[in-house]
Amino acid sequence: MSVEERFLITGAAGFLGRAVVAAARSAGVPVVALARSKGAESLWADDAGVTVKWLDLAGLGAAGELAPLLGDVTAVIHAAALMRGTDAEQARDTVAATEVVATALAALPTEKARPRLLLASSFAVYGYAAMPGGATLDERTPVEPDPGWRDAYCRAKLAQEAVAIRAAQASGLLVGLMRIGALYGPGHMWTARLGFSFGGRVLCPGGNARVPAIHVDDCAAALVSAARQARVLLQSDVPMPNAAGHVEVVNLVAPDAPSQRDWLRAIGKDRLIGLPLGLLLRCARLADLAAAILPPLRRLLPAGLHEATLAARFKPLRYSAARAEDRLGFVARPFPDGAAASLQDSR
Repeated sequence: MSVEERFLITGAAGFLGRAVVAAARSAGVPVVALARSKGAESLWADDAGVTVKWLDLAGLGAAGELAPLLGDVTAVIHAAALMRGTDAEQARDTVAATEVVATALAALPTEKARPRLLLASSFAVYGYAAMPGGATLDERTPVEPDPGWRDAYCRAKLAQEAVAIRAAQASGLLVGLMRIGALYGPGHMWTARLGFSFGGRVLCPGGNARVPAIHVDDCAAALVSAARQARVLLQSDVPMPNAAGHVEVVNLVAPDAPSQRDWLRAIGKDRLIGLPLGLLLRCARLADLAAAILPPLRRLLPAGLHEATLAARFKPLRYSAARAEDRLGFVARPFPDGAAASLQDSR
C-alpha cells in the first residue's frame, strides 16, 4: 500500500458507509469519515486512522467546508444518499449533495492528480421494461429512458449519475459509477424485489425471479478495491468531448443471484402467495395508459404499481458480475452464506 493513500467517505455513518470505512481500515487505508450526525465520532473512537468530520453536504456553504478535506485524499467514495423519500427530499439530500462533491473535486488544482470519485449508484437506474424476460443485465444495458414512470429513488440515482458524468466531461474527473444490486446485511434483510409483506405473508409477483443480491461487506470491499485502482486505461463508458475525464460503470452483484423464493426461505418468510407477473404487468400497462390520457389519475396511482416499476422489481432476468471480477478481481459471496451470517449477526 502506498503511504499516500487516503479516502474520504461520505455517508460514513450509514449502513453502507460504515461497512466502507471498515473495509478501508482493514486494507490499512486512513479515512476521513464524513457524516451528518454529530454523534458519529463514537463509531470509531478507538481508531486513530479514522478522522470524523460532520458536514451536511446539502447545507449552505457545504462546498467551502468540503474543499479543505479533499487536499490529501486519493479517492472519494460517495455513499451519502437517501434510500427513500419524496422527489424534493431526494433532490436535496441525494442530488444536491452529489453536486457539492463534484463541484468541490472539480475546483481542485490540476497540478497533481485529483481524487477519484466512486459513486455508490444502484441497479435502479436501468431500464427494465424494454428487456425481454430471461435476458442478462450488464453494464451495457440502457438506463431508464422515462424515469417519470418510476419512483423518486430511481430518478434521484439517475440524476446523481448525470452530475458525476458532467463533472468528468467538463473537468476531467475520473469517475466510477458503481451500480449496486439489492444490498443486504445485519438488520437489512428485506428488499422491494421480494414483493409486498403484510402480517406473516408475502405477496410475491413471479416468485422465481432472480434477485441481484450483494452483501454490504462485499459491496464495501469492492468499492475500496475500485478506489485503490491506478488510473484506468480502458475507453470511457461515456463519451468524453475533451478526452480528459473518464467514466467507468461497474455492477456490484453476487454471481449466483438467488430466486425470490430462496431469499424469502432464507429469512424465514416462507408463507408466500405467488402473483402472476404477466397479468400484473398487463394491468399496470392499462392503468398507465389511462393515466397518460387522464393526468389526474397519475397522481392517484402508486409509483410501485406502474408497469416500469413492476418490471424493475420483478422481471425475471440474469445478472452479470463479469466486469467486477475482471477489473477489480472481485467476487461476492453466494447469497445463502451471507444471509445466514447476517441473520446471526442481527439476533
